Amino acid sequence: MHEMSLVEAILESLVPLCVENRWRKIERVVLRIGSLRQVIPEALVFCFEAASSGTPLADASIEIKEVPIRQKCASCGLEWEGEVPLGRCSGCRSVEVETIAGLELEIEALEVLENGDEKG
Repeated sequence: MHEMSLVEAILESLVPLCVENRWRKIERVVLRIGSLRQVIPEALVFCFEAASSGTPLADASIEIKEVPIRQKCASCGLEWEGEVPLGRCSGCRSVEVETIAGLELEIEALEVLENGDEKG
């Protein structure tokens, strides 16, 4: 399951950030994930809960915002959105098509509890 490797990469980014900024813990993580990443949200949440145990992200909530596939024709400039990349422009039939969205794996936002903050 590649969700675990994605979660490990997220933790490898956030745990040092937590230490560097002296945050007591991270309470919420908002992710933008492109649909071409083929992530199963429930599996990602399960892996996150398991892998974050014992870290400053333990018990953090995780929100996933799915980014749809978006393509653009380099020949005519037409842009479109769809579930499956077609590889050919429906306007001019060119194969000079670029995927401009749908591959994202980004941390969009964090909610943190800083040292000295009261929870409640």
